[in-house]
Amino acid sequence: MSSSWKLAFWMLMPGLVVVVLLPASGWAQAAEQAVAAADVGSLEDASQAFMTLQRRAMWTLGGWAVGNLAAGPALAAVTSGSARQFWVMNAGWNVVNLAIAGWALTAGRPDPAEWQTLMDVEQAQGAFRRLLWINAGLDVGYVATGAWLASRGARTGSDRQLGFGRAVMVQGVFLLVFDTTVALLAH
Repeated sequence: MSSSWKLAFWMLMPGLVVVVLLPASGWAQAAEQAVAAADVGSLEDASQAFMTLQRRAMWTLGGWAVGNLAAGPALAAVTSGSARQFWVMNAGWNVVNLAIAGWALTAGRPDPAEWQTLMDVEQAQGAFRRLLWINAGLDVGYVATGAWLASRGARTGSDRQLGFGRAVMVQGVFLLVFDTTVALLAH
């Protein structure tokens, strides 16, 4: 592994731990609150727990995006070749992640006032879970596409394809872990 890829690895792994593993305990707590609320039949508690889980998930996605948007351009400026392309793609990819998180935290949030029964909350959670599982399937596609692109770049000597492919794989793995974790906790 070249020194630029070691740098990329050591820059991204702490970020993965911070934005996935640390908030996971909070997500688990929110999921436990939702189960407890459903057991006692409190509509307000169930809707609050579901909204807390969603908010934490989107703050996590937004945090990952901001970290990549801060590191990407800075590291692209001081690297070259496929490493530079890696950081360029990481930044570009996370513009979309930040937009999704921002939209979900503002305009895209469900309105708990519309939920009249616990079944309404469960239906909203079900729709959220389905979306996350669809995204997890797409994430597998991102990883596979990134692997293909990186492999092609290695064969053809294309720094852009190699760097972009590796970045798409990293982002796909993060999103697969993220979407799967949140989907499992949204029960």
